[in-house]
Amino acid sequence: MWHAMSKCHQIQCHAISQARNLDSKLDSARFSEAHMDLIKLLDLQLLELISSFATWVNAQKSFVGTLNEWLKRGIDYVPEVTDDGTPPFSPGRLGAPPIFIICNNWAIGTGRISEKEVVDKMQAFASSVLHLWEKHRLEWRQGMMANKDMDRDLRVMERDELSMRKALDAQSKKLVLVSNQSGVSLSAQVVHDSGPTAEVGLQSCMNKVFEAMESFTAACANAYSDLHLRSEEEKTRLGQNNGRVPSFISDLAGKYIASN
Repeated sequence: MWHAMSKCHQIQCHAISQARNLDSKLDSARFSEAHMDLIKLLDLQLLELISSFATWVNAQKSFVGTLNEWLKRGIDYVPEVTDDGTPPFSPGRLGAPPIFIICNNWAIGTGRISEKEVVDKMQAFASSVLHLWEKHRLEWRQGMMANKDMDRDLRVMERDELSMRKALDAQSKKLVLVSNQSGVSLSAQVVHDSGPTAEVGLQSCMNKVFEAMESFTAACANAYSDLHLRSEEEKTRLGQNNGRVPSFISDLAGKYIASN
């Protein structure tokens, strides 16, 4: 799955890079009210995507981490303090069954995968989309202010802008909650305040999102490939030890007998 997703994002990245003069066409375009509504919807959907993505990644890491911590309770482990510090926890060195080893490696592997780059690029893209919406809304406002007969349309536009600010505030509160859970900085206010730099356009931001997603999915593919390889090694080791009582089980049995 991860290999297929990485390849998909690679294709998307290539397709976006082949687009011709996308930013200049957007800057010179004259958008209708329907177009402006779609741009606003796109920005809000991007913020929802950022929130969902961060929540999804955090849920996976939390699940694996919680499962690994629960399994650790079944191991009588006292960290060994040496001159070089405390060595990392290794169920394999303690003779634990494969499930302990695999889950520990799973937790370590997912912990090394960071979603920060993807989130940062998504926020930059959302900022560019919002900047595009605000730019064209400002042009509309200036045109309406010059025409005294369009006061009603101007009031409608002001209500629409107020609605957009309320929607951004609601998304910001949601993103802050996700940020507290995942540890990755998320805020719709950052999207609103940052604004794209002059040299970074919408096309470039979109391209960077797909590049980040390609790197993220490739990292996930590598992590799960390593985990599969380790699982196969444990399966082979278990087959070689078939018929022998693992040292982990022997230790537990000895402690049980001693306590009775």
